[in-house]
Amino acid sequence: MAATSTPDLAREEARLEALRRYAILDTPPEPQFDELVQRAARECGYSTSLITLMETNRCWFKATTSLASGDRHLRELPRDQTFCDHSIRSSGTFIVPDARQDERFRRLRIVDCPDGIRSYMGAPLITPDGHSIGTLSVVDTTPRTPTPPQIDALRALATRVMALLEIRHRDLAPAPSVSLTSPSRVESPIHIAPPTVATVPLLPLVLIVDDEELIRSVTAAMIGRLDCETRMAADGQEALERIAALGERVRLVITDIHMPVMNGVELVRALRGRPHAPVVIAMSGKFTPEIKRELHELGVTHLIAKPFGMAEIERTLEAVLAIRR
Repeated sequence: MAATSTPDLAREEARLEALRRYAILDTPPEPQFDELVQRAARECGYSTSLITLMETNRCWFKATTSLASGDRHLRELPRDQTFCDHSIRSSGTFIVPDARQDERFRRLRIVDCPDGIRSYMGAPLITPDGHSIGTLSVVDTTPRTPTPPQIDALRALATRVMALLEIRHRDLAPAPSVSLTSPSRVESPIHIAPPTVATVPLLPLVLIVDDEELIRSVTAAMIGRLDCETRMAADGQEALERIAALGERVRLVITDIHMPVMNGVELVRALRGRPHAPVVIAMSGKFTPEIKRELHELGVTHLIAKPFGMAEIERTLEAVLAIRR
């Protein structure tokens, strides 16, 4: 085996450190993750789905569905005996239509056995810092070539898994300690001068519009690292109400395309021509040529494909607002 280079070792250690920060390894099953694997199997049309987290030498399953009866309590595999070891290094969705015909996988124990895995599709779980810590995958015991809608569905659900990990991590973070003055101590009243107005420039305000709470939250967490203030809305109508209340402070709107009540294209159309209208960035798991053309005609020049990471958000905001970290 060839020696691993120092840059590769450094990247792997940074990836492992990012994984450990989530404090998720070896935790009990949680309903939110179980629901996502069930949805992935259903929407992608595969028999089994797994949320896999990749440690140094093992692949650990946070959630699984439809495993064979003898494997229901299987929670991990050696890293070199998995598809996910390849999938986390992929820049996009990693697809194996027939593992028996693929030299990389046909000798794996989970393939080279009766009723073994024949097909695999995995989408990486990418942290806001750009580290791939695992995958959301679907597998089947028959060869399969996924359709574009199935690929899009898995990518969108992988974004939701990562958003759920971010929220879980945020909720587990310890509250800051507060020093309290002893109630028995009586001090003289202190005169506090009123704060000086407008001594600190306001941060750019970004409105995030998406009907998925998880997507809104994780996007807000990413943008908050770029010295921006964020607000959120669940659809285009709520976004218009927020903009009306906040006025010219809203410099940028990042909106999903497919939403109930008022979708992203309708929101852009409603904003067009308004004085001091904010710049709009559109995001979606799938941009059709028709939607791209309509957005371009409405003046939207920046599109973000889901799932996305911190690097893509930073590049896009820098291009639009000239923000530097």
